[in-house]
Amino acid sequence: PVRRWLHRVRAEHRPRGAGPAQLGFCSPGRSRREEDPRYEDNQGHQQHTPADGTLDERHDVSARDQHGAPEVFLEEEHPHIWAGINDGALDVLGSDHAPHTREEKEIGWTDMWACNGGAPEIEHCYPMLLDAVNSGKLTLERMVKICCENPAKLLGAFPRKGAIRVGADADFAVCDMNLRQTITEDRIYSKCGWSSYAGNTYTGFPVMTVVRGRVAMRDGEVLAKPGDGKVILRDY
Repeated sequence: PVRRWLHRVRAEHRPRGAGPAQLGFCSPGRSRREEDPRYEDNQGHQQHTPADGTLDERHDVSARDQHGAPEVFLEEEHPHIWAGINDGALDVLGSDHAPHTREEKEIGWTDMWACNGGAPEIEHCYPMLLDAVNSGKLTLERMVKICCENPAKLLGAFPRKGAIRVGADADFAVCDMNLRQTITEDRIYSKCGWSSYAGNTYTGFPVMTVVRGRVAMRDGEVLAKPGDGKVILRDY
């Protein structure tokens, strides 16, 4: 059924004469192996978030914090997600960053469907993944593949992005794999000022980021200035 639906989407929504269609599945609701919706010609891809393989129904994540799609995964589903990450069934991991304010989320206590979906995610995406590397759930090489190389390829930016090599943009992160910290809301960089992961402890944190050869963050201090960013247009 999934494969028939994919062919229908391609037939009805791809402009006539256009090249191969790229179909993305962001945080598919379940990761059952027998329903892997990838194309045999690799023209579709799946994306999960680190939280999909980390949080479960036992965690204290309220509707205010986590209203969004999909639902929090059950603990017994985590091994399927990590297996898909490691064997290539899942192509990329994304943060699914949605930094809504507390006020925008509080509406959910009286009307869940009126509040904004999602939560701030990008700041703690790497600590969750580095912690997973330390615990043996995936390799550091695989993490780089699904967080850097594969997204750059899907967006037509590889090897300028997603690689450390001569001619690339010199974007990389330096990580301390032994640094153990607890997430606290007094150290949130996002303007929204809160995190669903406050109180969680992870081992492995970025301690420096370099963007186009310039240090953007060192030991928790943001050194980049407004205007340092640069728009990268998709090249397909």
